[in-house]
Amino acid sequence: MLMNKFFSILFFVLVFCLGLFHYIRQSEPSINYDRFNLVSPGILRTPDERFQDLKDYPFKPNYLTIDDTRIHYIDEGPKDGQIIYLLHGEPTWSYLYRKMIPILVDSGYRVIVPDMVGFGKSDKFLSKNDYSYEHHIHTMKELIKQLDLNEITFFLDKIGAE
Repeated sequence: MLMNKFFSILFFVLVFCLGLFHYIRQSEPSINYDRFNLVSPGILRTPDERFQDLKDYPFKPNYLTIDDTRIHYIDEGPKDGQIIYLLHGEPTWSYLYRKMIPILVDSGYRVIVPDMVGFGKSDKFLSKNDYSYEHHIHTMKELIKQLDLNEITFFLDKIGAE
């Protein structure tokens, strides 16, 4: 008798959960974009206040717009110094180099550290299908052109390597 009650209650809970699951799946799958910082169709921007008071990250933000996407980069050190270009891999951003930047600047180098699209302070695409290695390459090449960087030393952290 006790076993029958147990199975009856278990069956009722199972039917209720299946009904709830079905209702949730059939409901409108719309996303409330009001909570996102949508700056243009398909492009999100992390609010600047999310980056306040980061430990060991006192660097002034700089931005360029490339193909309707805002790209963040750090530009520290003397403008006439030899240029060192530090590029992060996935899933990091310029914060990775926060300890190296002051050492390089103190040695007289100009240090450029961009955040690739989708990382750090740069804009992010809403759809993962908008990302590609070709797009990252194009964006970083365009950043180098727009900043008129020549004779640079390039340091790269892994991109997709393990």
